[in-house]
Amino acid sequence: MNLHTARAALLILFISPICAAKNWTLDEALNRALEANPDASIAQASVDRAQAIAQQADSTLYPRISANLGYSQTDNPMMSFGNILNQGTFDNTINFNDPGRTDAFSAGVYLKYPIFTGGTAAAKRRSAENISDAAVLEREVAYNNLRMETIRSYFAIIQAKLLRKSILRTLDSLEENLRNAKALENEGKILKSERLNIEVRLLSAKQALLTAEHQLALSKTRFSNLLALDGGDDADADESVLKVACFKIPEEKEGRVRPEVSALEMRVESSKNNVDAQVGLYFPMVSIIGGYQYDKGWVRSGDNGSWNAGVVMEIPIFDGMLTRGKVMEAKSLETQMRQMLRKLELDLNYQKQSALLSEKNIREQTELAKAQVAQADESLKILSARFKEGAAMSVELLRAESAAAEARIKLDILRCSKNVAAAELRRSMGLDILGK
Repeated sequence: MNLHTARAALLILFISPICAAKNWTLDEALNRALEANPDASIAQASVDRAQAIAQQADSTLYPRISANLGYSQTDNPMMSFGNILNQGTFDNTINFNDPGRTDAFSAGVYLKYPIFTGGTAAAKRRSAENISDAAVLEREVAYNNLRMETIRSYFAIIQAKLLRKSILRTLDSLEENLRNAKALENEGKILKSERLNIEVRLLSAKQALLTAEHQLALSKTRFSNLLALDGGDDADADESVLKVACFKIPEEKEGRVRPEVSALEMRVESSKNNVDAQVGLYFPMVSIIGGYQYDKGWVRSGDNGSWNAGVVMEIPIFDGMLTRGKVMEAKSLETQMRQMLRKLELDLNYQKQSALLSEKNIREQTELAKAQVAQADESLKILSARFKEGAAMSVELLRAESAAAEARIKLDILRCSKNVAAAELRRSMGLDILGK
């Protein structure tokens, strides 16, 4: 080995561990998705927004306090006379028609506190609280959707890797059969067409391998996107997950209320409270008002303070049917939300029944596939031995080879689908997907 070859070998040994794709466990992948995927951040932002809206609605529990400052000069008789009175500098020498130029510096603090709003303020607070609760539940829905997408993507990688291994196994078997066929052809025990049949099948298997590797690369890219990683080569799934039961099959058949239903129930309640809020606009609004104002002028060298307090009632008389339209709109929204809830309950019930049947079907098919693989492998073993002795035709051997490969691929697909179906069943029943 020369110096350049040695350096290249050392460089490969050093770089390989760095470039190797990380083997993610299922728990690691799920945690990463919830931490880094934009969908999780969007769901959390929706919760924060809903809570901020609820906080705004709660502001009606407190009085409105404001302050203002201002300075001005004027020779307008009415305004100047007002300044003179506010500053406490009135005397009998003032000409009412021409009090002269005055200036005014004003500083005031004012309060307004609604004590009766016809139930509008309370209804809006309840509606905002309902929306906040719905956002929390919808965040859990988004998390569950993200968990399921991660689980599907995770097992899609494993399925693609198993498919690749199965095709490689088939290639090894076909190459061995091709070597046997060439030997038998040289001995004159089989025709050239028998060998060509195997070579054609071998080329087809190589094409299938290219397709499987392409599918594996796409699956890794999809998985990396879900985990918010840069590049599909950075993510891989751990096949050992198939050795254990990742998701416990629930014994109960009824399940629990799903967060989707609870969230929409909160929105129905919110729309109901919104109707009450709009109806409250028909009633008068009563508020306590008060304030203190300080006035000072330098032209007449005076200053004075004043206060006011009282109760104000605002009575709606005619608003061009605006309130009526708002009430009708709110009632229509409530009806819409109730029907959406009914539709969701029907859809989720169908999903649950479908998930139950799917999980049962896949579980039963898996047991049958295991027996099918054992029989296909045994048949292939017998025909391979007979072909090696020249007692079987290549067509029979290829048929057995194809049957064995299809059986192994079908079993690999079912093993992955079994886990996904179990996870989907748990979600459809409103249970924690991981069973924790």
